[in-house]
Amino acid sequence: MKTLMLLLTGLTAATLTHAESQAATEKFSKNYPVSAQAELSLSNINGSVEVVVWDKNEIAIKAEKRASDSDNLAKIHINVDASQNHVDIQTEHERTWWFFNRVSGSVRYTLHVPPMLALCKIHVVNSNITIADVHGQINARTVNGSVHVKGITTFADLHTVNGNIDASLEASESDQVVTAKTVNGSCNLSLPTTIAATIHGHTVNGNVKCALTLSDHQTSRHSLNGRIGAGDKGKIEATTVNGSIAFKAL
Repeated sequence: MKTLMLLLTGLTAATLTHAESQAATEKFSKNYPVSAQAELSLSNINGSVEVVVWDKNEIAIKAEKRASDSDNLAKIHINVDASQNHVDIQTEHERTWWFFNRVSGSVRYTLHVPPMLALCKIHVVNSNITIADVHGQINARTVNGSVHVKGITTFADLHTVNGNIDASLEASESDQVVTAKTVNGSCNLSLPTTIAATIHGHTVNGNVKCALTLSDHQTSRHSLNGRIGAGDKGKIEATTVNGSIAFKAL
């Protein structure tokens, strides 16, 4: 019996390895010239999205499509509508005849963008979002994935349903407004001690912790309200249902 189980396990592993090796992939790479303060929007199903900055007034899109076979791969499309002021990227999965389901597969994106570009809409499903050092506004939403953002200087609206949010802010002369909301996950926000803003945190099933010095504050196990610094034009808010919240000092 033990020998049979080992044999079946080996056959299963071999089958999975063979299936993975047979997966069809296709790379996409293209650059689009834009203004320094252009806008970018992207929608995607299945596949991570990473956004990093560079010193060019161009948006470079590098992507990899993956599907079970070449027929399904051909039914996944990367549609780009580009101008000097706005680039819109849409991932399209064609519908199949079987109950009109969409073709399965994934597209993984890596985007290089100007630092002042606005990420006006990054909306994905079953995907993680990673954004580093984008100094324009950021709107990032995912379902079944985590959101990681570094170097926020102005406005950021970060949402997920099942996943964590990790974000850090840079000191800025702008009035910083940051909202981080998840349902099943934790929120970890790292803030410069020189920031001037009101701060709010609330969780239903979890703890709220803050490592910064607050004034006019009210705290409990599940909530926190207070002020950092002398001003109150900025606003930092973090909420979750099932998870903890941590405001950390940079």
